[in-house]
Amino acid sequence: MQPTPTPFAQDLTPVVPADAVPTATPATSTPAKPRARWVAWAGIGCIVLSFALYGFFFVVPFLPVTGTFKTVLLVGSVVGGEALFAVGGLALGVQVVRRFRRYLNPVNWFRRAPKPAEKAEASA
Repeated sequence: MQPTPTPFAQDLTPVVPADAVPTATPATSTPAKPRARWVAWAGIGCIVLSFALYGFFFVVPFLPVTGTFKTVLLVGSVVGGEALFAVGGLALGVQVVRRFRRYLNPVNWFRRAPKPAEKAEASA
């Protein structure tokens, strides 16, 4: 809610020549800055390491340690694997992680790829 202008407010506005007033220019969007290569490689490394931690899941039962320590190692490997996958996902971006998960989904392994004509019909 704006206050109503008083007759005295008109006297306080500065006089600016018409050519000095900036005109509205269309907003130009700057292209997205490409992600640094090391960030992408670090993201890929985190995702690969997360799968390695899940591989560690099969080694732990054969270690000569107590059952309590095995449980701690198993829980730690699962939590660490999920955390590393999340960090890698943040580094790579949502689209890359979605594509990666689609490739890893066993339901999609034997599915026949649609022909280009079928893709066009499905999207229309």
